[in-house]
Amino acid sequence: MLRRICLVSFVAMLATANVVYAVRPPDELLPETTVGFVSVPNPDALIQGWQKTQFGQLLASPQMRPFVVDLQRQIRRQIGKVGLPIEFGLTELQGVFAGEICVASVQPDGDLNQHAMVLLADVDPDFVLNYALRVVFVA
Repeated sequence: MLRRICLVSFVAMLATANVVYAVRPPDELLPETTVGFVSVPNPDALIQGWQKTQFGQLLASPQMRPFVVDLQRQIRRQIGKVGLPIEFGLTELQGVFAGEICVASVQPDGDLNQHAMVLLADVDPDFVLNYALRVVFVA
């Protein structure tokens, strides 16, 4: 119960903030132990461009539907193995992004035997608030 109260308080604080901050680029936000990263400044433009490519059109064809469904199932299963603490699914993640998305690989403490993934994203505060309220009051 305390966890839910903290979550609602945090989300309410974020949602009511009227201060506008300039978004810093990912290379300034990532730690020095970053091995590499991929940044997409405009995910909507990427999706629209992807759909115009031959490969995007191939995957959209009805004959490829079983392959695409199986691929999505495999991705969901792999994400489930990670055990995201907030329990976001692919459906929730599709509506949360409002701008740039960055995925990075980092080595905590510079240790070659440790690996971690980092996801940075500009998010839609209304989506985050609505999702948090749904999780807190419906669950």
